[in-house]
Amino acid sequence: MAKQIWIPTAVKSKSALRKQLHTPVGQPIKMETLQKIKSQELHSHVISHGKSVPVTKCLKKRATLAMTLKKLQKKQ
Repeated sequence: MAKQIWIPTAVKSKSALRKQLHTPVGQPIKMETLQKIKSQELHSHVISHGKSVPVTKCLKKRATLAMTLKKLQKKQ
């Protein structure tokens, strides 16, 4: 298995997704929330912790990256 060198460059701001979704530090971000963000169209809204969050291209990319990293974490 090849070393995963791309991860440190992809994760520049570690808590950006958490801040954008208004998730407290101690709580994990649910996979269902990430899948919902990924399936929504741009400029629609997703409810996260009682607040409406607009779905942007950047948010979709962060959600996809978080899903990928969660899958990698389970494999190890």
